[in-house]
Amino acid sequence: MKDILHLDSIEIKKVVEDTNSFLIEAELIDDIENCEFCQSTDLTNFGWTKETIADLPINGKKTTIKLSRRRHRCKTCDKTFSMATPHKYETRQLTARLAENIGEAVGSETLAQISERVGVARNTVRDVVSEWYERKNENLALGLPGDLKSFRTPKSLGIEAITAVKPSTLVSNVGNQSILNLLPCNDGNELEQYIDNNLNVDEVEFVVISPDTDYKTLAARKFPNAKILINQKYAQDLADCLLERVRLATKQDKKYKHLIPSKNEDSILHKRIKDLDESELSMVEAWELKLPILHAAYMVKERLYDLLDAKNKAEADEAHNKLLCSVSLNVASYFLPLLDLVKEWHQEIYASIEHKQHPKYIKLVNGVTSEIEAMDRGHSFIAVWAVLLLGREKSTYGINGKSFLKDQ
Repeated sequence: MKDILHLDSIEIKKVVEDTNSFLIEAELIDDIENCEFCQSTDLTNFGWTKETIADLPINGKKTTIKLSRRRHRCKTCDKTFSMATPHKYETRQLTARLAENIGEAVGSETLAQISERVGVARNTVRDVVSEWYERKNENLALGLPGDLKSFRTPKSLGIEAITAVKPSTLVSNVGNQSILNLLPCNDGNELEQYIDNNLNVDEVEFVVISPDTDYKTLAARKFPNAKILINQKYAQDLADCLLERVRLATKQDKKYKHLIPSKNEDSILHKRIKDLDESELSMVEAWELKLPILHAAYMVKERLYDLLDAKNKAEADEAHNKLLCSVSLNVASYFLPLLDLVKEWHQEIYASIEHKQHPKYIKLVNGVTSEIEAMDRGHSFIAVWAVLLLGREKSTYGINGKSFLKDQ
């Protein structure tokens, strides 16, 4: 019978093909001569043991092997055993080459798509992906990818807290919008080890960080000559989030129930006042009388954006004073987190105004975050790491970030 499996030591006995699958009945070619327990040669046949193993699809059809293995009994020690299944992936019921195929496919297919294509349960696919990358890439999270050549420490280093299965740290080249690595947690230990092993700290002039005190402390200690900048996106997102809280609270207030903005008007809240057309601007002006709390909250957000858009220290000082004055009593309780952020990170905010971070850096971070969120749940950290970093274009500056620079 034609050997369509091409697996050594396996003899095909029968092939059953239907529209979507192959079922192949096969026997393991047995060459056992000694007892695996006592090494005696006094053996006798003792029936068969059978198992079902998934294999690579053949001609696009799911392929299953029903493999029979001869059992032996040792007349000397009276123990039974059979030859181990070759080509099998660890303890799972699939071949090693199928596991390899699953591992390599995870960057281009979802777990569900892989499961459907190869005929293996989704949970098994998920576990195989994690195991495959963990085995293939031991300790890779603390080093640079092996095919990064002539690596150069960036002048502008990005350190961002994100979630990739668990709290993680994204290390980036801000100036070149490229990724250096994704580290498995954000408590500073892995980050410090990564810095010690891979970066020339004297070459780093700017460190852009998310507002995390651990990052701030570590950056100040590891890069004493570098300017520490806050990623302005966090302040912007916080202002937008607090504005949304005010909107929802206003929506629930019976006094304002009949004045609540329509869905289209709600979208105005997330626009800059300079970007509003005449009709939208008139709506905002009307809120000052009809919805004073919502109008006040909108203006707090505007003043925060004005601060971050300042071109120099003088403009920043003026915008900062206007921000503090705009927080009236009726919205002060909502915007305390924003005021605390501006106070605690005042120096880093001013540094980010003086030394503007690359405008595409925020898109890079958002793109990485979006790609992680789009992945199937259930991946291990190392699988997420591999999807983001393996197989992408690499250079002296890190993992090319162009594929992450999507319109937000």
